[in-house]
Amino acid sequence: CISSENPAAGVKFNWSGTMLGVYHRRLMITGETLASGMLVMALRERGFRANGISSVRKALAMRFGVEWWANSEAMPYIQAAAEPSVLYDPFLQDLNGWHEPNFQPVVKIHGIVHLSGGAFEGKLGNDILFPRGLSAELDNLYNPPAIMRDCADWRGLDDDECYRTWNGGQGALAVISPDDLSQFLKTATRYGIEAVCCGLITKRDEPVIRIRSMFTPGTWVTYTATP
Repeated sequence: CISSENPAAGVKFNWSGTMLGVYHRRLMITGETLASGMLVMALRERGFRANGISSVRKALAMRFGVEWWANSEAMPYIQAAAEPSVLYDPFLQDLNGWHEPNFQPVVKIHGIVHLSGGAFEGKLGNDILFPRGLSAELDNLYNPPAIMRDCADWRGLDDDECYRTWNGGQGALAVISPDDLSQFLKTATRYGIEAVCCGLITKRDEPVIRIRSMFTPGTWVTYTATP
């Protein structure tokens, strides 16, 4: 639960909770079938997904003053920071076979990551790829939203800090086989989801994730396994 700095705010708290659901034993995405040569798909996000908001508030305060919410010049940026999250659930449920009579996946998803701050290293690397001796080369990510770039500039964050704090312009990653690329993109279009192949799963002597940063052209961010 995060309180508001604005004493006149209509909503005083931002609550976070737990979601409960059901699963089909045969359709669980566990990462056990991941292999070198598979494609990493990025699903575009135009906002912060309510993640890293404390950092956003600090950036607004640095740019527009301590009472940034009362500064009329800040209003367009505040509205941009409040961009609603893209909802991927119906699209991913369709791919995973929930709408099929026999629950047969339309596209086999071998791994999936929701991109909160630090998720490239933590969820994709330490939780999924590194324990399996796998790496990833991500050289075609989406550009960060303009408001994310602005906040990074106001706070003076480097590229590594940006990807540790925010999603960088994609709300989720999904790993698929190359043969499923066309069907994945076709289904994404049908659901109004922007998707792109952003990289590859690879096999290296030492597991690593390499990201071609879209915050600063020509910059690479590298994450290695945490002991």
